[in-house]
Amino acid sequence: MTEKLLKLYRIDEQLKSLKSRLQAAQQYYNAQSAKVKALEEQLKSLDEERKHLAAAAANFENEAKTIEKRMDTLRERMSSSKTNKEYTAFLTELNTIKLDKDEAESKALEHMSQAEEIEERVTEVKSQITERIGVQKIARKEFEERKEAVADRLAELENERLEALKGIPEATLAQYEEQLDWNDGQAMAPVIEQDRRNMEYACGACHMSIPIERLSSLLSRGDLTLCPSCHRILYVENEIREVFDKKLAKH
Repeated sequence: MTEKLLKLYRIDEQLKSLKSRLQAAQQYYNAQSAKVKALEEQLKSLDEERKHLAAAAANFENEAKTIEKRMDTLRERMSSSKTNKEYTAFLTELNTIKLDKDEAESKALEHMSQAEEIEERVTEVKSQITERIGVQKIARKEFEERKEAVADRLAELENERLEALKGIPEATLAQYEEQLDWNDGQAMAPVIEQDRRNMEYACGACHMSIPIERLSSLLSRGDLTLCPSCHRILYVENEIREVFDKKLAKH
């Protein structure tokens, strides 16, 4: 059973590697697409702000022009005024609305200046979008090329996996898949040698000692054997198997 699971595990490792490469390319492409979208949203916001400022500037300009017409009317009436009192009243009103005109013109200039600054930022963001779209296209091309490159191998491995699943009981497979989930795809671990003379062995993943009884059971019958610490499914490489067998023969 351990041999069957190890065969399945080797296939799953290859699948994980290929899918990881493909996923990395996909994530890079998605990241570039997200940046393009964010820049486009920023551009839209800036453009709306620019239009708002330009409209406000136009309103203040119209207000200044309206006041200017009123001032022209007052000047005409001043020139035809018949009394000093009447002249003074026109002059007072003229000076008052002149301040309003100056304020409107000042605000118009202020809003126009802000709109010009926004326009510069719009130009900059447009340039960034063009550059980022170029990167996005390259990222998409790389993703498509990588997807095509691994497609056949992925299909082969998926078929191999289906074959490897045959003969593995559902309960054993469930235990294996549970370890895949718990240990980020590392469901199995090799047994490693710590002290050959004293026949001390450990889990290759967590390095915790393995009781010799468990190792003996694994080697003699191929029983499903878990690490007592991390609970990964243990397997033994040929080199250690040969050393272990020789040690047992001497004893």
